[in-house]
Amino acid sequence: MKELKENFIAAQIKFNNEVVKPWFRKTKRQLNKVRDRYPRQLIIVVMLVMIVVSVGIYYHTTKSALAVMVNGNEVGLVSSESIAKQAIEELKNKKSTALGGQVVQIADQITYTRTYGQRKELLSKGELEKLLEKQLRLVTTGAVVLINGEKRLAVANPTVGEQVLNRVKEYYASQIEGQEQLLAVTIEDKVEFKEETLAVNDILSPEQAVDLLINGADQTVKYKVKAGDSLWSIARAHGLLIKDLLDANPNLTEKLNIDQEISVVKVQPLLTVVTSVRGQGTEVIPYQVKVERDPNQWRGTETVKQAGTEGSKEVTYELVKRNGQTVERKIIEETIIKEPVDKVVVRGSKIMVASRGEDGGGKLGWPLRGNITSRYGFRGREFHPAIDIDGSTGDPILAAEGGKVTFAGWDGGYGRMVEISHGNGLTTRYAHCSAILVREGDEVSRGQIIAKVGSTGRSTGSHLHFEVRTYGVPRNPMNYLR
Repeated sequence: MKELKENFIAAQIKFNNEVVKPWFRKTKRQLNKVRDRYPRQLIIVVMLVMIVVSVGIYYHTTKSALAVMVNGNEVGLVSSESIAKQAIEELKNKKSTALGGQVVQIADQITYTRTYGQRKELLSKGELEKLLEKQLRLVTTGAVVLINGEKRLAVANPTVGEQVLNRVKEYYASQIEGQEQLLAVTIEDKVEFKEETLAVNDILSPEQAVDLLINGADQTVKYKVKAGDSLWSIARAHGLLIKDLLDANPNLTEKLNIDQEISVVKVQPLLTVVTSVRGQGTEVIPYQVKVERDPNQWRGTETVKQAGTEGSKEVTYELVKRNGQTVERKIIEETIIKEPVDKVVVRGSKIMVASRGEDGGGKLGWPLRGNITSRYGFRGREFHPAIDIDGSTGDPILAAEGGKVTFAGWDGGYGRMVEISHGNGLTTRYAHCSAILVREGDEVSRGQIIAKVGSTGRSTGSHLHFEVRTYGVPRNPMNYLR
C-alpha cells in the first residue's frame, strides 16, 4: 500500500511539472491580455475549470500498470500479473508441444514492477507472448547426436533420434532403380545419443534433422596452395565456382603464393549410409579389333576387312552405394545372348626404302609418292631449300625416318608444318599440310603417318614441301632419298 501511495505521489509531481506548470504559464500570458477587459473573479473561475478538466483527462487516459522485466530489463506493460503469467504459460506449452510434450523451463529471471502507463501502451496477452519468445531463454532436456564422437546436431530425445535415423535409411532404400532389389541398408558411422540440458531453439524438428543428415552441412577446410595452382584449378578440384572461393576468402586475389592457405567451404554429408542392391539387365559386349599386316600396302594405310558387331549378355549384379553413389559393382552371374563379331583391319607394312645417295647415305624413306614438281635450288632469284612432291589434299604424309617431333603447328609461309629430329644433327621438315596428326615431343617411327597433304601457308596448290637439314643447314633431299 505504501509503494502504491508513493507511486501515486510521484505521478502527481510528474503531472504537475510536465502538464500543469507549462499550461499555467501559457494561460497566464493569455489572461494578462484580457485582465483589463474582464473581472478578476471570472478569470480565476475559468482557470480552476480548466485545471479540473485537464486533471480529469490525464486520469482517464492513465491507469495503474505492471511492467514485465526479464533479467532487469523491461519487456512491456500489461494491466495485470495474470495476463503476463498466462502469456508465459502459453509460450511454454507451445514449445513443449513442438517437442512432443517435453517439459520446458525458463532460464531467465522474470519480475514485475508496479507503475502507471497510457492505456494505449498496455500489451495484450498475444503481443506479450511474441515479445517474450524473442527474449526468453527456454531450455529443456534434449538429446545431442554424436557421430563418430563429434556433436553434430540435437533432437528432442533418443527415441526421436532413432526415428530420424530410420527415416534417413528409408530415404536411401527408396533410391534403388528399375528392377533392383534392396539387400541391406546400414549406417557406416558410429551414432550415439547423449541427454543434456539444451536451449529449445537448438533442438531440431525431426524433419530438419532428416534434411541435415541427408543433404549435409557447410564445412570449412584449409587448402594449401601448390605449384601450378590457380583459382580455377582449385575451384574445379573441389567442385566449386571461383565465386565460392572469393566469398569464403574476401581478401583473396588471383595472385597466389606457394603454401598460402585458402578456406574452402563445401557441403559435407554428416552421415554415411551404405546400401547393397541386386539387379538384372542386358549389357553390350564390345567387339575386339584384330589387325592383319599386308606387305603390299603402304605403311600408314588401313582398310577394314570385316566390320565389327557388338554382342549382348544378360547379367545379374550387386552394387554397393555410399549415400546413393555407386562405389562397387560385382557380376554374380551372366548369360551370353549374342556373341560379338571381331573387327578385322588390314594395315600396310610396305615402306619406301631409299637408295644410297652421294653425300647423305641414302637412309631416308620417301614421305609421299608423287611427281617432283619443284626441285632443290634456285628458282629465278629465290632459293628453294626443298623438293615439292605432288599430291592431293588429304593424302597421308609419312615420316622419312624415326625420330622425335620438335615442331608441329603453324609456321608462317610454311603453313601447317612438322619438323622431326633424327639424331646426329639430321632433321626433316614437312610443310603446307592440311592436317597434323602428331604433337611436339612425340616419338615417331619410319613410315608412320604424321600429317596430310594440303596447301596451307604460301602455296599455290596441294603438295608436300619436303626439306632435309643437317645442323640447320638445308641439304638436297634427293641425295638422301635416291
